[in-house]
Amino acid sequence: MIIKDFEPATERTPVITRFERMRFGIWFDFAGKDAAYRKYNTEGWMELFKKVSFKYAILSMKNNDGWCRWDSQYTDYSIASSKNNPNLAREFVEACRKHDIAPGFKYTLSWDDYHQKRMSEEEYYAFANNQLRELLTDFGRIDLLWMEAAHPPERMQQAYNTIKSLQPDCLVSAHGGNYNPAKLDNVADIYQPSDFVPEPEGHSPWRTYRSKRYYIPWEAFVIRRFKGDSPPPKVLAALCHEIIKRGACALILELTEGGFMAEEPKANLLRMSEFLRELQAAGQRRAARRETARKGEFVEASGPFVDAYATYRKEEGIIWRRNETQRKIATEYCARWAAEEALLEKLERLKLSDGRILGETMATEPAVRTLVRREVMAADIVQTKWDEQDECAMTLRVYKNWIEALIAQQ
Repeated sequence: MIIKDFEPATERTPVITRFERMRFGIWFDFAGKDAAYRKYNTEGWMELFKKVSFKYAILSMKNNDGWCRWDSQYTDYSIASSKNNPNLAREFVEACRKHDIAPGFKYTLSWDDYHQKRMSEEEYYAFANNQLRELLTDFGRIDLLWMEAAHPPERMQQAYNTIKSLQPDCLVSAHGGNYNPAKLDNVADIYQPSDFVPEPEGHSPWRTYRSKRYYIPWEAFVIRRFKGDSPPPKVLAALCHEIIKRGACALILELTEGGFMAEEPKANLLRMSEFLRELQAAGQRRAARRETARKGEFVEASGPFVDAYATYRKEEGIIWRRNETQRKIATEYCARWAAEEALLEKLERLKLSDGRILGETMATEPAVRTLVRREVMAADIVQTKWDEQDECAMTLRVYKNWIEALIAQQ
């Protein structure tokens, strides 16, 4: 009997719509076999992730070392043979559900340094599909399943059939580093070309696989390391903000010490989320102003700005992978922030109608500074030079009237 292969969606389904609306997720991982004896703090993870506004979370269940983070009946090379808590996966899923975060698993299908050399090819893939059945039957509904490594198409199709036969609404991502926006290299529900970012105009979800068109949303990720070099929280926020405008964004989190997080990375995640909310709010205000200007009701003032961060300095401690698009995005945002600070410095020296200096008012009235800063963030920035005195003076006059109107509303 010939069994028909499962295939991705040919239209935008309710399940895919839900994923597209989530937009912001996290994939977190531990190194090696988690040798330290720990009780994983899944409840603490989810409380933090909820504050950061992650909508979905991916837990690595098997990496390329073959170590399994659940008590699998098909191998002894798992968390059950260590002193670690064998109920990690169940506690993870339950904590996700409690905090309204969609749970997902990552499973490395075609790269397993431990099991593959002990089995024939057929034996290994039978083993892998049995493990996928475990993951999708023992822990309730799983919303997402990441499949990592370069998969032979026929083996990925076999795994995809296994997943869809058990949980049709579980979205499968064939995570990898190949960038080809026009077509898919493997059957999947989500296009996940590692850290590559869609073009500024966004992406078309229509992808071709084996000469047929499917509706496939895009997911990109940003590296966040808790040891070694990492982008600062504000840069992480900018990258996520830009990617969210173009697709979905998963933030990679490296947990250390058996799943326990130090206070500094916790604080960095929270700062990143604050910056992200600021950027999103500013973007909404900017869009509203453009719409108002389009209707002819008000023309947005665009001032001359200094491009102070044309390139990134090495001392910033930024680590970049092969995706130069993320470097370019971060550089552009840094230039914007430098321009905003330059404008704020100029505005602080403005003399208001009542004789006060704006900087003094901002220093004594935090609400005024917050308001001015918020509105400057929402402005359309034109990066020119501050030495164009005529344009500079005209722009500052426009901003002066604008800011006095804002202060009067306080």
